Amino acid sequence: MSPPTPVAEEGAAVKTKKPRAPKKEKGALPTLMGILFVIGLLVAGAIWMIVFAVQQWKGSDSDETAAAPAVTAPAEVSQPVEPDVAPTAPKIAKPTAPAKPAKPEPTPVAAPAKPTPKPTVKPTVKPAPKPDPKRVAAPTKPVAPVKWPALALQGVIGRGQNGSAIVNDQVLAVNEAIEGVRVLSVARQSVELEYEGERRTLKVGMSTR
Repeated sequence: MSPPTPVAEEGAAVKTKKPRAPKKEKGALPTLMGILFVIGLLVAGAIWMIVFAVQQWKGSDSDETAAAPAVTAPAEVSQPVEPDVAPTAPKIAKPTAPAKPAKPEPTPVAAPAKPTPKPTVKPTVKPAPKPDPKRVAAPTKPVAPVKWPALALQGVIGRGQNGSAIVNDQVLAVNEAIEGVRVLSVARQSVELEYEGERRTLKVGMSTR
């Protein structure tokens, strides 16, 4: 068996431990007050500088406005007063009634004379003249083709009016003829010829037949 626990007597004073109050640190409050005082001085100095700058700026503006010359408004030019002239209405003349024209007296009209009938004349028809047998033209005979002589173009020297052609082994200049055929002009590879009023162009290496 365990021993009995002791019972405290009634009325006995129970001793309790009281907590200790924290000790106040000395020297912290004066330091904080000093910092706040310095901050207040700085803020007051800044405000004073701002107010001073604003006053200086307003003073300069007022000096400039005072120095500016006063602008006087131009005097109003009085306009000439035009006299009121009441328009007078033109007098309208009353139209006079036109005089009635006198009625013309009717003149007697003669009756038209009847035309006398003329006898009708029948036109005479003349017979067509017969053609004169002596004047009848004879039928034209067909023109026979021009028969060119045998000519062969062998070559060309020069060109134009100063050129020459070799025809049948003969050198012919412009306006020269052979067997009645005349040379009219000389081209680069051909010659223009004329014979009995007929013209032909003959190329090199070709002949008239």
